Amino acid sequence: FKDVVILTRLGHKYGVQQLCEGGLRRLREAFPPAHYPPPGWHETPEKGLPGFRTEDAITVANLARLTGATDILPTVLYVCTQLSFNTILSLSCLIPGSNNEDYLSMDDVARCLSGQSELRLRQLRTVLKVASRGLRSDRCKNTEKCDTGLATIRQQAIDMLASPSSLTADVDTLRVDTLWDFVGSFDLCEPCHSDIRIHALRQMRLAFDDLPAIFNLEHPTSQQ
Repeated sequence: FKDVVILTRLGHKYGVQQLCEGGLRRLREAFPPAHYPPPGWHETPEKGLPGFRTEDAITVANLARLTGATDILPTVLYVCTQLSFNTILSLSCLIPGSNNEDYLSMDDVARCLSGQSELRLRQLRTVLKVASRGLRSDRCKNTEKCDTGLATIRQQAIDMLASPSSLTADVDTLRVDTLWDFVGSFDLCEPCHSDIRIHALRQMRLAFDDLPAIFNLEHPTSQQ
């Protein structure tokens, strides 16, 4: 990861376009700029860029702004929201004009903190939308059991939305396992669970497409 950052920065500074573009290509593989990526993409930075830590997304955000690669900013800021509230604040650049290579600007701090709250609410709303459909699969194998399970999911989603802790809970909105851990705790038949999965993925794709709006960014034009 550090090598990619250094070479990209040097390529930009000295006008070596091939070097800069090569580095940005590696970063776009780790932080997909468009379309909901395949399962496991959350681990891509660590797998594709050895040495990457979640807090390093701050460095990537600053590098994206430096090089004009704003198409990856929504995904990069999303990764930044996986940091704790205190960590985001501790890595903020409080002095205007200071070297902020490894620190978030105050504007981006505001984007991350408001984005955290919005993403948590969207996660709960996704659960509620999925459960509120109230529809069993046409292939449902146990109508009574699934009716009970769906009703319980709906009620728990409503209870979570009504709880103040919903704004501080550690929730990864676009990580599909977060939803499956919740839904999987209820005894639904396989066809009903499969239908929920399809609907939930649709909601998650919509959330991914909305990342520019969630972080108050202009919808980026792909640089690929």
